[in-house]
Amino acid sequence: MKPRFFLIFLLLLPLGLWGGYRLFHPVPTLAASQVQLVSATLTPFQEEIRGLGELLPKQEHWVIASVTGTISTVLAHAGDQVRADTILLELVNPAIHDAYQQARFDWQQAKAQALSTQADLDIQLEQIESDLAMAKLEYEVRKKLQEKKITSTMEIRKRALTVEILQRRLKKTREAAIAKNEAARIQVEQKKQAMQAAELKVKALSLHAGVPGLLLKMEKHWKPGMVVKEGQSIARIATDHHLFTRIRVPVVSARNLAPGLEVNIDSRQHQIKGRILHILPEVENDEQVLEVSLPDKLPPSFHPNQPVRAQILLPGSNKRLTLPLLPELSSRGEIRMFRLSNDHWLEAVQVRLGRKAGSRVEVLSGLKPDDQVLVNPPEKWRDETRIRLVPRTP
Repeated sequence: MKPRFFLIFLLLLPLGLWGGYRLFHPVPTLAASQVQLVSATLTPFQEEIRGLGELLPKQEHWVIASVTGTISTVLAHAGDQVRADTILLELVNPAIHDAYQQARFDWQQAKAQALSTQADLDIQLEQIESDLAMAKLEYEVRKKLQEKKITSTMEIRKRALTVEILQRRLKKTREAAIAKNEAARIQVEQKKQAMQAAELKVKALSLHAGVPGLLLKMEKHWKPGMVVKEGQSIARIATDHHLFTRIRVPVVSARNLAPGLEVNIDSRQHQIKGRILHILPEVENDEQVLEVSLPDKLPPSFHPNQPVRAQILLPGSNKRLTLPLLPELSSRGEIRMFRLSNDHWLEAVQVRLGRKAGSRVEVLSGLKPDDQVLVNPPEKWRDETRIRLVPRTP
């Protein structure tokens, strides 16, 4: 009898162990009324590419500092409408003021020196002209006396030679005077230009917008006490109201894009249609940059530096296996789902998802047409391989 009991015990042991396991680990069961299954279907599929970007002005002016100085006052901020003479920043630089004062003094000194030189030359010319006039008078007197045989021929020749010498001296002195006056004039002009250049640097301590428009951005959060260096970019100003946008899309998606394709641009308040203008060759962080043209007349929510979203629908309507685009299916890659079998069990399956288009997402592998799947099982059953689906009760 003992061998028989032992044999029965061995036969019943697995059943007991299985029953004990199921006592503490019951079969995962879901009521059909508690789940929402979705179907994989063949649908016309138009690929959708999404991207992010910002609105940019077609014409933009950069304000560049032409002198070095320390900020004393900040008078404008991003978003302000500015005129050409609007002051953005006030700078201080004592060295520039000192250089201007010295240049102004040098100019005044050069003008005084030019006037003194001209006065000296005028006196010289007047003296020579006076001597020449007296020499000519003496010559005429001696000539008349010679006619009356009162003076000698030698005396006449002496007076004539004196006149000739003075005439040559007058000519050379005039030429020298012209050259010296011209040199003095050039010196004055050089000092004046140096003074004007120094004056421009003083004026440049008040950083003006330079053009009318919308102050888009200060290149830094400028504060009093900060140092601005010559040649440094200070701000950007939009000089007109015409905008375009740069959109960033994944490089893989951009391979199917071409100039002229329509783009839906969304500012979260308004939507408009644009068209791809250029596909820029550079790639940034695995993203391709697109330039999109926009209509001249834009809604009020479209303004420079406004972030926008873009949607591009590629042409074509081939049928693809797809699922409804639920929140759980928003990203590409593999996802674990539970597929309904013929015996009403939900069996775990790895499904690979692809592109999105509208309200559908492409199924690349793991399902076939008309398969029904549970996308979001209860948390406690997600690691199971099979879940029993209890039919709805009538």
